[in-house]
Parts: sequence; structure tokens; C-alpha cells
Amino acid sequence: MKKSLKEIAHYLGGSVSGDGETLISGLATLDDAGEGELTFLANPRYAGKVATTRASAVLLAEGGDPHGKNAIFHANPYLAFAKLLTLFSAVPAAPLGVMPGALLADGVRIGADVTVHPGASIASGVVLGDRVTLHPGVVLYPGVTLGDDVTLHANVSVRERCRIGNRVTIHNGTVIGSDGFGYAPDGTGWYKIPQIGIVVIEDDVEIGANSVVDRAALEVTRIGRGTKIDNLVQIAHNALI
Repeated sequence: MKKSLKEIAHYLGGSVSGDGETLISGLATLDDAGEGELTFLANPRYAGKVATTRASAVLLAEGGDPHGKNAIFHANPYLAFAKLLTLFSAVPAAPLGVMPGALLADGVRIGADVTVHPGASIASGVVLGDRVTLHPGVVLYPGVTLGDDVTLHANVSVRERCRIGNRVTIHNGTVIGSDGFGYAPDGTGWYKIPQIGIVVIEDDVEIGANSVVDRAALEVTRIGRGTKIDNLVQIAHNALI
């Protein structure tokens, strides 16, 4: 992908200083950027590196010193650079449908433009929204519901009846809806308390790798809209985030 500096500025809502026709084909740090690449300065402590970077252009806060280089000025260069990373890294992929080697039980409802990779296992009563992607090793238990634009990476498990909203990404190895940790003393030991609730993950959530969200004892463990969870995190049963 190549875009002119003025096209990038328009996309970001910024302004150009220098040659707006300069073509940008990639992004890099101040130290590593070279010809054809755009870099950015978000932390003023590194301002001196703007003068020495070999980048073709620099993304700066409004009022910053470009040291004679081509520049885009923006009110929030850190956020703007994040948006450019999305723009330059996006590789639209045609949906592949349900691929050979995927296991689907009877009664699964599938939306438009889905991709279900070999090795994914989908139980009865599951509902998949539009543009869902399930990578190898994903396991969906009976009654799971996924909204639109959901991506589950390899070896994610979603337990029975749990519900996931729209535009949710869950990374490798995470478990949604495992039993909460609940035991009652019975005089001789510990009696396991059945965990019969569910997990609800609302829209625009991202969960890192190898995390766990336990199902509620009776009602709902809820991950609220827009929540971002890192790797190796446990969310206990009945929690509300």
C-alpha cells in the first residue's frame, strides 16, 4: 500500500507541512524509519530524534518542530499513529465459509461471510453472526451465541449458553464460561456448587491470550462494552466489569 502524505493527513484529520505528494509505504520508529516511511513523535523527550530520523515524513503534535522535514500535524499523534497502523496492516480476506475439517453439529445457525477453519468444533444450537472468524481448535459448546464481526483465535473455548456481542476479539487459548470456584463444606469435605449461570461479553471487547472468564453461579458474569483485558487474566464468577 502506498498513500500520499496529503491523503494520510485527510484520513487522520491533520494538516501537512512540506511536500504533500510524498508517497508513504510503511511506518516505523524514529530510529528505524527510512525512505518511504512515516514515523511519529508522541513523547517530547525524544524530540531531538526528529532532526536525525531518515523517515520521509514525521507525524507531530500541533506546533511541533519538523526540523525541515515533511510532516503531518495532529492534535493527538499517538492516537493518529495507532489508526495508521490499522490502515497499513489491514489485509482484507475473502470469507472462506465452513472449511473441510470443521465439525458442525445439527441445528447450528450461520450468518453471512463467515470463516470456520479446520479443527473448529461447533455444538448444537450455536448461533454465529455475520463475518465471524473461528480459527483452528475453537470449541463452541451448545447454545453459544456470537454476534457480528467476532474473531476467536486458535484454541479458544466458549462454554454452554454464553453470549458474545459484536466486534469482539478473543486471543489464543482463552476460556469463556468455565466453572466458577464454588464449594460448600459438608462436614467431611467440600461439596461442589453447580455453576449454572453464564458469561455475557458485550460489544467491542478484546481479551488477550490464555485468560479465563468464569461463569456465574446463578446469573451472569458480565464483561461490559469496550472492555480490554490483557493476557493471563482470570475474571471470577459473578464479576461485573
